[in-house]
Amino acid sequence: MKKNYKRIAWLLDDGIFLEGYTVKRVFIPNDKGCGFSSQGIRKRDIGKVLFYNKEDVLKTGLEICN
Repeated sequence: MKKNYKRIAWLLDDGIFLEGYTVKRVFIPNDKGCGFSSQGIRKRDIGKVLFYNKEDVLKTGLEICN
């Protein structure tokens, strides 16, 4: 039986990082008032639009929305 694993992630959206998590290649934001409830992701988005490491997010100098 497969299990769904949640993984903390940050998605770059209009110059702001949204904090949330990923499950089965879908990003789900913690803040539901951001305009969408989920967004599909691809492998090529990792490191460009989707980040799993908070240190990489902080290096960009952009705002993080919790």
